[in-house]
Amino acid sequence: MEEVIMMMLDIEDQAQSVVKGARQAQKSFDKTIEQEIETMREEIARRADKRCKTVSELEEKEAKREIARIKASSAEKQQRLAKRVKEKKDAWVSEIIDNIIS
Repeated sequence: MEEVIMMMLDIEDQAQSVVKGARQAQKSFDKTIEQEIETMREEIARRADKRCKTVSELEEKEAKREIARIKASSAEKQQRLAKRVKEKKDAWVSEIIDNIIS
């Protein structure tokens, strides 16, 4: 009988040791998972920053192209206007004078 009790106590000690090991393994696993999650968050943030920078650079390039197109268009319109003024200036002056005199 005493031997059975000793075996039961021994089995209880072994069971507690297994449970303790399992709890330690769980804590270690939880810590590892937390570290992996943090690493993934940092990687995602890094990628997002890189994408934002890339998009920003592309938008800036596109804006510069649009500004250049608008400037070229404005310069062309100014040249056409200056040419028309040069061609019609004398006629306009004459017409204004005629209207004033008449």
